[in-house]
Amino acid sequence: MSKPSEDLPSDSRHVPTQSPIELPILQNIGDDDPTSRIYALMEGHGCKGCTTGSYTGGVPSCHDSAYGSFDSKGNQLSAGCNYICCSINPGENIGDGNSIITEPGEMASPKNADHLAEVGTHKGVQLITCTTGRCDGEVDIKPKDCSRYPFLPVIKGNMLSFQHGDPKKCPMPEGDRMMHMGYVVMSVLRSLKSNPASRNTFEHGWEKMVGYKDYDIGYLADKTPDQMREEVNAHIDAASKREEVRIQVFAPDYATATDKQEWAAKFRGDMEAMRDMNLRNFEDLRALGVVFTENGIDLDRIDWEEVNTAESN
Repeated sequence: MSKPSEDLPSDSRHVPTQSPIELPILQNIGDDDPTSRIYALMEGHGCKGCTTGSYTGGVPSCHDSAYGSFDSKGNQLSAGCNYICCSINPGENIGDGNSIITEPGEMASPKNADHLAEVGTHKGVQLITCTTGRCDGEVDIKPKDCSRYPFLPVIKGNMLSFQHGDPKKCPMPEGDRMMHMGYVVMSVLRSLKSNPASRNTFEHGWEKMVGYKDYDIGYLADKTPDQMREEVNAHIDAASKREEVRIQVFAPDYATATDKQEWAAKFRGDMEAMRDMNLRNFEDLRALGVVFTENGIDLDRIDWEEVNTAESN
């Protein structure tokens, strides 16, 4: 990923919230078709597969972060990231720009890989780049590194920790970030169990990635399920209101009142599905022996016999 223009504050436990992030984002966001700004009508961007299939990280929270907020006249009130993490800038050196680390066997998938190209290897870890900035997760290979973004797994010894991508590229709100971490940790544990060779990716892949800083997951140790649900519910309410405005402003001429209600319900429903899945993930992680500390997660404490490698829907 591209290098950040400034470092994260050295005294922060985890990355700053959305408000202080100044995004270098364009005015004419998305495709020419304004319906691309409506979650239920999205086509062809990097997270489309998540909108029509099972939740695989990011969407619908990425949609909300990507398009920002508008007033009732269509004036943009706050910038969005416009899916900048999918921007194409491979760079001249291995690991520069929009490079992606892969786990063994990912590129052997029967899904389409025309949008991906290998740029090199590092200590046995294949490094690829996205050549289009777009994928459909149902028919195209969507690397797990992309699904886990902005988090980057790091294994040192027996400890699993995480880094976080440049916040200027990912303004994901705290509520989404907290929920997404449940998905990411479970995804890493599933990879380690089903494909033990993936450990090498987590041990060495981060060494060639740029634009990341250490992320302290210790704050999750203090979060109860009720606190998580309360925080996320407040975020879902706010995000849903933003989506309702986007629907009113950018709805196509053919849209009826019922259409708009259904589109708004689709967004809220998927946000709630993301919440429920990740609350279950956190419950399962606790049962597996996962303890969140400022140093990471002790893999020796995991009950590996109970790790279910089936992906959640």
